[in-house]
Amino acid sequence: MYFLRKTGWDKIIKNLVKNGCFYFGISAGSVIVGKRIDIANIGSNPDENIVNLKNYKGLKLVPFCIYPHYTKKDEEAIKDFEIKKKCKVIRLKDGDFILLNNRDLNLEQK
Repeated sequence: MYFLRKTGWDKIIKNLVKNGCFYFGISAGSVIVGKRIDIANIGSNPDENIVNLKNYKGLKLVPFCIYPHYTKKDEEAIKDFEIKKKCKVIRLKDGDFILLNNRDLNLEQK
């Protein structure tokens, strides 16, 4: 998110998606489309904040947070996050995906 904001790509991505472009994200690329990105700072393999990011807002292309690489050992930390941050978290195991229809925000999850 730091570099997306610094380069203006955060606004470009949001505009492209708003105008009907397809977005595909893997790992951190899926985290950034959610309401918050600090979901990546929890669990068994947390990301380091090496750029000292203070603003943890995501692109808010979806009304929830996305947690990739989910395993059951991360569940307690995710539940705590949902309560503290008041943000629903979609859990994705490796190999899972979600397909969103932006008109309805219908969620299909494998």
